[in-house]
Amino acid sequence: MSPSTSDGPVAESTREHHLQHVLGACFGALALGMVVATVLGIWLQSPGGPVVIPDPDKLVRGGCAVPLSEDQPTDYIGIACDDPDATILVLDLVGPVEAPGRPGCPFGTDQIIPVYEPPMLETPEPSESGEEPEEPVVDELICARNLYPPHPGDPGAGGGLLVAGDCAAVVEDLVVETPCDGSGEYAAEMEVLAIVGDADDCPDGTETGQEPTGDVYPMWPDLLPEEPGQEFICTRVHEVPAVD
Repeated sequence: MSPSTSDGPVAESTREHHLQHVLGACFGALALGMVVATVLGIWLQSPGGPVVIPDPDKLVRGGCAVPLSEDQPTDYIGIACDDPDATILVLDLVGPVEAPGRPGCPFGTDQIIPVYEPPMLETPEPSESGEEPEEPVVDELICARNLYPPHPGDPGAGGGLLVAGDCAAVVEDLVVETPCDGSGEYAAEMEVLAIVGDADDCPDGTETGQEPTGDVYPMWPDLLPEEPGQEFICTRVHEVPAVD
């Protein structure tokens, strides 16, 4: 005798089985819809379109990097920032500049690293004919901040770009950055108040003609004030804290 398909336990079981399939399909469609909606939401909310996860092997702004070689750290490669080998944070990638000019690196840059194209994986050697290798071409500059101290780019620390808050000394008519705490090769003679395009724009507090120094200095001594690219360093005398 074959089982009944109209009523009874078997029919009830069959209905539940079909119901599970229907509910499973509905939940599957709902989940897919949520995924699609999320992706569309990301796409629509993103200023430039869909979210793109950067390739960790590429040098990108906001990514991290490590030298390609300990022996020749002339090139860097991107690496995940949570990788223990990561050494620097890429604040920005800027084009090379010609003198006179300073890279447009952001505040807090500890070091400026040239990126060569093609990468300089090793020191070029003369050819068999004795010809000198071609000079490498700088393709980009990495504006980098160390992931761990020290941070020479911080104001007064003696490295990075010359910025307000740094200290400097005059060496052979050049303004040379040096740590404010006296730990550098040169004693700090002045404090940098600002770097301006016009000497008349130096802020209040800029000192002139005082000893040991304290004046307005051209960033590029070989340029005339009216030439493009000229910058001026507004300084005051560096006061060494008294020791009790």
